[in-house]
Amino acid sequence: MTQSLFLSFPVLITFAGSYDIFSKTISNRICIVIALVFLPAAISLGLNASEIALHFSCALAMLCAGFALFVAGWVGGGDAKLFATAALWFGWGEIADYATISAIIGGALALVVIALRMAVLSLPLGVIFPLPRPELPYGVALALAALFVYPHGPWAGLVL
Repeated sequence: MTQSLFLSFPVLITFAGSYDIFSKTISNRICIVIALVFLPAAISLGLNASEIALHFSCALAMLCAGFALFVAGWVGGGDAKLFATAALWFGWGEIADYATISAIIGGALALVVIALRMAVLSLPLGVIFPLPRPELPYGVALALAALFVYPHGPWAGLVL
């Protein structure tokens, strides 16, 4: 039972990132499920109430920051919510690593999207059928970064 709680985060965040590729959305439901699984996992890990509160404060701060980026038009609303949900699991101890790796992967993803768009535009059909403004499925970057950071945190010892 305990291992399934800890494995649920990587599985659910992978689903969220995959879903973003095809739908260009991140469901509120998946973010809610990821958040709901956190509490029993945290209790199983042995976190006390103040430690759990710190994780929630990190998630709230990241949700506020994500909302500001959303209002500015820099990220999608689903991306902001998924980042905050992941922040709940990472807390203040790992949020800097998670944010940095998300940004690096997101930048690489943006370069790939730009390169693919330029390749399509160089085809004769690209001139006839102009492509719409590309939307970056940033949930992919968030999911990949989470999968990179998660095994290095306190949760890993409980899974292995």
